Amino acid sequence: MYQQQRISQILEELAQTGAMSTQAIMARFDISRETARRDILFMTQRNLAERTHGGIMSHEGPAAVIDYVDRRDQQAAGKQAIGAAAAIMVQPKMTLYLDVSTTVVALTQRLDVPVTVYTPSIDNANALLANPKVELHMVGGRFDPNNRFFYDAANADLLKSVKFDIAFFGAASAEKDGFYVREADGAALKQLIIPRSRQRVMLMDHTKFGKQSSQLAALPTQLTGLVTDEPIPPAIAKAWPDQLTITVAEP
Repeated sequence: MYQQQRISQILEELAQTGAMSTQAIMARFDISRETARRDILFMTQRNLAERTHGGIMSHEGPAAVIDYVDRRDQQAAGKQAIGAAAAIMVQPKMTLYLDVSTTVVALTQRLDVPVTVYTPSIDNANALLANPKVELHMVGGRFDPNNRFFYDAANADLLKSVKFDIAFFGAASAEKDGFYVREADGAALKQLIIPRSRQRVMLMDHTKFGKQSSQLAALPTQLTGLVTDEPIPPAIAKAWPDQLTITVAEP
């Protein structure tokens, strides 16, 4: 298929959905990442659409919420700053829950005290396997290859016997009324962990503000803290409770 044919179909898709990720374009047309990026550049240079972190959107549409692999290398400096700020909260002998999140992975790389960690994330586990100071517990279940975590209700119920000192969460988007993810399983797991945690801290970079996703994972009133890399948009910050401690860890 010629580029112009792909561009025409992408623009039709944008008119219907508002956004497409690079991964979706690759899959739709069976093309390489480089070819997809050239198509995106073609459209943005001609003001046919707007580029987002990990994809493309119509001028009127919301930013795309993209898959884990696409998110992994985005906003790397911001995620490292967030991970460093979160690591300061961790004290020796704590029991932690580490959620599925590319930003939480940045925290795992900075854990340098003896702790016990529970996580459903294969990437968190891989980052911690060689850390002799971490007692690691994997949450089992069915593997979600797009978001790289394990979950089923029976295995998750085992976590009801654990009390966490801090749960570090991630989310796909942040809005006035709460934090959202794409997967119902991911939202259910967060809701299981929240009442079992003394501190509940969301880690997310600034690009998540203004995005949209479908599954409510946590209310602002259910969290004790949030660490991000840029100031939160005032319209969102005003809607959140004063007891939510916000830390801005600039790169």
